[in-house]
Amino acid sequence: MNKKKGFTFVELLVVIALIGVIFVIAFPTVYTINKRVNERLYKTKIELILSAAEMYAQDEKVENDVTVTVEDLLENKYLVKDKKENSSCESINGCIFNPLTNEPFNDLEILVTKSSNNSYIATIKE
Repeated sequence: MNKKKGFTFVELLVVIALIGVIFVIAFPTVYTINKRVNERLYKTKIELILSAAEMYAQDEKVENDVTVTVEDLLENKYLVKDKKENSSCESINGCIFNPLTNEPFNDLEILVTKSSNNSYIATIKE
């Protein structure tokens, strides 16, 4: 008898085709999940930056509107820099990165105003 070991060419093609179908189905799902995670991370970082700006204004006892940058908040230790190797960050204080663009937030300006009940409200300056 002639017994050959291994797979036939047709069997290999079927396996490759199945792997291709799985990839086509899975790739958009993984991409969408990654995009949603980055959007949530972006919102979380913005909320953190705004909270840090409000704490900064409260600690400095700001009476009038004040504009602060993320760089100021990093310098005064209200924020902790992101740990990212091989980044485009040129600041000596480190950077906070936008997860959607991978660019530093450091030049982002935040306007902090004092409300009538003596609390502070921070908003991103346009």
